[in-house]
Amino acid sequence: MKFKRAAALFAAAILLFSGCGTRGNGGGDTSEPETTARDMSKYDPREAVSLKSEHFSVTNDKLAYFFYKDYYDAVNLYYESYFAPYGLDPTKDLKEQNYDNTATWFDYFMGVTVQNVLNYLRLAEAAIDRGAGLDDADRAKAAAELDDIKAAAEEFGMSLQEFLDSRFGEGLTEESLRECLELYYLSDKQFSYISDSVAADDASLEAYYEENKKDFLFVDFRKVEVRADQTEYANEEARKAGFAEAERQSRYIEASAGIDEYVERGIAYYKSINDTLEVPLSDEEIYTKVTNIVVQYGFNDTTAFGKWAFADGRRAGDIVMLDNGSGIYTVYYLVTPPYRAENKTVNYRYSCFTDEEKAKAALAEFESGERSGERFADLVSGADGAQGNGSLRENVDLGETAPAVEVWLFDKERRQGDCGLAEQDGYYYLLYYEGDGKISWKLSAENAIRSGVINTELAKYAAKYKIESDKDNIYLIPGENAYTRAVKE
Repeated sequence: MKFKRAAALFAAAILLFSGCGTRGNGGGDTSEPETTARDMSKYDPREAVSLKSEHFSVTNDKLAYFFYKDYYDAVNLYYESYFAPYGLDPTKDLKEQNYDNTATWFDYFMGVTVQNVLNYLRLAEAAIDRGAGLDDADRAKAAAELDDIKAAAEEFGMSLQEFLDSRFGEGLTEESLRECLELYYLSDKQFSYISDSVAADDASLEAYYEENKKDFLFVDFRKVEVRADQTEYANEEARKAGFAEAERQSRYIEASAGIDEYVERGIAYYKSINDTLEVPLSDEEIYTKVTNIVVQYGFNDTTAFGKWAFADGRRAGDIVMLDNGSGIYTVYYLVTPPYRAENKTVNYRYSCFTDEEKAKAALAEFESGERSGERFADLVSGADGAQGNGSLRENVDLGETAPAVEVWLFDKERRQGDCGLAEQDGYYYLLYYEGDGKISWKLSAENAIRSGVINTELAKYAAKYKIESDKDNIYLIPGENAYTRAVKE
């Protein structure tokens, strides 16, 4: 499913279809909207229009597809890191879970989806206005995506219709799904037309950088955290004494004369408290904690550390201790003063295996023939036990892949055509290096320039292309379906 490129730019986690993130009429009003009573026995999601432009009509069956597609993608990618900490329970009806005191999780996700679909409609209308339409290549993309869904249905032992009913509900048919995909690919054609019109030569990138330097600055640092004893103190005097001792130890590390002394004193501190830890560290783990863990930090002049790290005249080797006021005294060692990211990004293909021998067999088969990206993709698409079809990932930066994969990809000796394995948490990644990508800071500048142009055009389209919406119809889409109910059961 290939909506991520546009959806990532389109999605805004604000609930535009309801004004304030509720079903109400905007502002802080959480009351139910005034509606016209309807006979639900006559409700047909394939007839109920939720969004409509001049040339396109999105009925509830189609909107349910976009809604659950966005929901599944978001939960698959960000459940552990974002949604779970905020209380989302995928086993419960989204309409019965509060996102905050004014909105449900249904409101949240539907707000994102409606904004996405509004942009699809406006972009598609703009494409029609300039005489662009779907060509054979666009229809082939839609057909390929439909084939992927059919393959998923077959994998689950379902007919296509059974699969659509289970995952999306609301009577979505193959024909309606095809229309959804074609709407998306027409909008993507216009999106690409805008994006490709942006000039991003070195001169324009340098000019953008000079005007927005702070957005591109990073520092690298090491740190040692000295913590006051967190056990309950007998009295205030004892608490103050415990905090004072932690500060004394941190000041000692702060006074280090260079990296060697900083490392030596940091290691000595961690060894001195090791017996008090719930899970003590080995000597090797302590050494790694002090010497090998280097953190990259983007510009921020609102934190105590950011104000210190990005101050004029800051140099490599500078050390500071910062007190957070609650008994934690962090001693920072500046590895690299403010800089812009000059590292390359990478282009690569991959597939993933849970069986090491199957991964090695696929690697051996690839190395026995032509070492091209196309052959790699063809091979892993049919390889026993492979997860992933070897599609190309472009301009991937540091921090955007699994650590073991990153080590392999960013090896200084890596060359186009290299193929190898990287193991991470029981998964065996078969990797093909397609070549170097763009320089990191230039990619960031190009994306910023391009996003600015795209957002400007989208604002113009919002004013030009009027979209009719029916909030009551939108809210008829259920907050759970057969698939989510099955997860619960």
